[in-house]
Amino acid sequence: MPIRKRHKKRNDHTITPAAVTAFNAGEWLALHAALDLAPWQYSPLDVTDERRPHEDTDRHALALKLRRELQAAA
Repeated sequence: MPIRKRHKKRNDHTITPAAVTAFNAGEWLALHAALDLAPWQYSPLDVTDERRPHEDTDRHALALKLRRELQAAA
């Protein structure tokens, strides 16, 4: 019986020069494409240090981490 390979879910959002350029320009779609973010994930452009009660903590934490990395790379 053949075995189906399962691929590990890719969730490494590497900071690239294209991502830094899109972040500095404020281009939401280009930033999501450069970071390989899904449409439902929070954008690093939209988050702040202050978390609102209705926000998902995991998604907010990822976007905030990416925002800080992008700011450091800029």
